[in-house]
Amino acid sequence: TQKAAMAVEEAKAADAERYAPYEWYAATSYIHKARREAAVADFEAAIEFGRKAELLAKKGRQLALERAAGGIDSGAPTIENAPPLPAAGTQW
Repeated sequence: TQKAAMAVEEAKAADAERYAPYEWYAATSYIHKARREAAVADFEAAIEFGRKAELLAKKGRQLALERAAGGIDSGAPTIENAPPLPAAGTQW
């Protein structure tokens, strides 16, 4: 999980949370799961989750770098691009 943790940090530095949110979320979820499995001595599962985290973090980093360089956002909703809320008293 050490290589996975390093890959996640590199993805974070590339702003993957903004530019590659799916890969970022999956990578951080897998690294947490890997650490939990290692804590209960299920090392085979920890290694597998660590590999998944590393793969997704590297993919997220690459996507983030490409999208940031091209001025392309992920399209994920943010406060800035979210649709307006309906007026008070209207049905959803």
